[in-house]
Amino acid sequence: MPSEAAARVLAANGVAPGRLAVDENGVDAPAPALRSPHWDARAPGDPVVVRYAGGGNALKGPDVLLDALRRLPADLPLRVVAHGIDDALARADASPTGLPVEAVPAYAPADLQAVLDDTDVLVLPSVMRETFSILTREALARGVPVIATDVLGPEEVVRHDHNGLILPAAVLTAPRLGCF
Repeated sequence: MPSEAAARVLAANGVAPGRLAVDENGVDAPAPALRSPHWDARAPGDPVVVRYAGGGNALKGPDVLLDALRRLPADLPLRVVAHGIDDALARADASPTGLPVEAVPAYAPADLQAVLDDTDVLVLPSVMRETFSILTREALARGVPVIATDVLGPEEVVRHDHNGLILPAAVLTAPRLGCF
């Protein structure tokens, strides 16, 4: 299993615990603090850069994210960079116009460091159970705090109010994102 969460789910569904072993994917240990290196380069008044990289699949929560963004005050100093959300925009018959979101293509694995260096907060609004979440761990290992939903895998490393926030799945709404 890639995580304790996955092992618990399998055990709860009848797999004998003695047959389960956790062998996590290889990612550096998560950072202990809520501080992205990007924060140090920010000028007063710069928008908070929130990054979503889950793509357009509804189970990864882009629809929840877009709904939350629609509810935010227009003057909030926020810049959301959303990778691969074209499918979500099409489902909603929406455009990012008027929202604090930049729809950009997926990034190449070789660009991960640069992408996270330009990120204040990573958001993972999944509505499905995640068994691990490599990106969560990669962000935390670089000091980027994570806002994730309570979908198991991210909860193993995101410590609420310490190195990120854990929110109920499908409830990323404006009052919850008001923490910026």
